[in-house]
Amino acid sequence: MTSNEIPPRPETVLRILGIDIDCLSYGAMMDRFDAWIQSGSPRAFSVALINVNCCVSALLDPNIRRVYQEADLRGLDGMPFLYLARAFKMREADRLYAPDMMLKLAEYSAQRDYRFFLYGGAEDAPQAMCNYLKSRYPDVQIVGMYSPPFRQIGRASCR
Repeated sequence: MTSNEIPPRPETVLRILGIDIDCLSYGAMMDRFDAWIQSGSPRAFSVALINVNCCVSALLDPNIRRVYQEADLRGLDGMPFLYLARAFKMREADRLYAPDMMLKLAEYSAQRDYRFFLYGGAEDAPQAMCNYLKSRYPDVQIVGMYSPPFRQIGRASCR
């Protein structure tokens, strides 16, 4: 972690079934993203949005739990978790729901001159998302898109 990164405060972390979940508002999430971008770090940062299904899957599979635990930001994505977070950790916590998060990030990034690279989904999904984001936020910068072909997952994919 570089000096520009914002580490989560322990009092804002909710531990559920062995997964530490960051209790953040959208503003605090943007602060974290700003710190990552401004750090100049060459590494990629990861975000996992954790809901009840994620916790159950992680309970049953230690590899899934490891992936979630190693994410740089583990956001609350589920109303039961949000209620717990607001009651016991942080009243200002938001549910970091991926569709809402994408829209808030697109709006915010246009103000900050940040850029998007859209990756994944069905073959036409990145272009459809690009069109949608540009229709809502004309100043958003989409610098590239890629949707790799679907294939069977093999052992090499899991490493």
